[in-house]
Amino acid sequence: MRQIRRLLRLRKLIKLPALPQRKPPNPTKEMPFTQHLDELRSHLMRVLIYVMVTGCLMWSLYDRWLEQIFVKPIERAFIAANMNVKLVFTHFLDPLFFKLQVVATAAVLVTLPFILWEIWRFIAPGLHKGERKNLGPMLPFSVLLAFAGCGMVYVIVPFAVQFLLQFVPKDQAFSIFQDPQKYYYFFLRLMLGSAIAFQSPLVFMVLGKLELVSSKGMVGYWRHAVLVNFVVAALITPTIDPFNMSLVALPLCFLYFLSVVLVWFTERGRRLAEAAAALARERGHELHNDPPAEVPVPRAELESAAAAYEAVTAAPVLPVEPDVAPVVDEYGFDAEPEPGSVEPIEVVDRTNLGPDAAQVTEPPKWTAPQPPTDEALFDPDSDD
Repeated sequence: MRQIRRLLRLRKLIKLPALPQRKPPNPTKEMPFTQHLDELRSHLMRVLIYVMVTGCLMWSLYDRWLEQIFVKPIERAFIAANMNVKLVFTHFLDPLFFKLQVVATAAVLVTLPFILWEIWRFIAPGLHKGERKNLGPMLPFSVLLAFAGCGMVYVIVPFAVQFLLQFVPKDQAFSIFQDPQKYYYFFLRLMLGSAIAFQSPLVFMVLGKLELVSSKGMVGYWRHAVLVNFVVAALITPTIDPFNMSLVALPLCFLYFLSVVLVWFTERGRRLAEAAAALARERGHELHNDPPAEVPVPRAELESAAAAYEAVTAAPVLPVEPDVAPVVDEYGFDAEPEPGSVEPIEVVDRTNLGPDAAQVTEPPKWTAPQPPTDEALFDPDSDD
């Protein structure tokens, strides 16, 4: 008994691990708000890890070639304007902040596909199957268009800066000491605006699939679209000159007309799908209404070739009309047809058929009996 008591006491002191409980089935994948927050936090943590790891790599590459890549556009502009470029920091903390900004920008650009992938993984469970099918393939094209916008900015910045340097007086008393941070903000604003504006083809494709816009309507309003593109370019460019605005607006106008072509292909694919579906429904209706085909008798089941020939060439069996009982009157005699109820017999003239033609005589016509006269009623020898 003492041993049993000791075992019971030990059992109370020792906590056994709980058995894993099976989660209830959740076919709709619905989650409460707190679980959505946990899911969002996990995606944000992964994005932060991507950016931090890539930022460490960019930090090590900053002194080698990252700084030169970032400063090269403005150097090309100053050299084309026959001026010496001088990037001047006005505070001792500015070099550190400038390096952090350049490294962070490069890290976000490199990890942009992974960032968009995490965003897609967070919003995809809340979409329908058709929506995931239509929006999923657009994710790689969105990344490519964003990189194309950034590449366009890298190309046009030297021309934009060179145009602005034309307004510097030619006197040697004037020179430019460029603040690197202001140049960074100028460059970053152009890159972000262009990367977002270059997503317009995908936006128009989605609107075309939802049948909210049409290629015909977009062609009809092309003048309004050009005006809107120039307004957007004016908002993107930090300067007020028309040259820099045109450098950004012209690619946006090209993207608009490219969007018209993409929407037209979307409409064409939808029309072909609808025509194929209608043809399939019509064909299925015809197959449903067609009578079953006659199955031929196999040759092995026939007795011989002669039997098969007779089975094929046999004359069809005509239905035999049932015998109709004669009509009798109330005394049991054959009833005479009423006048006018007998159909006339068509007589065929065969005199022109030749001498061998059978002589057909005209059948006698039936005449109604005459009523007896008064003399016949009193004549006992009369048959009438």
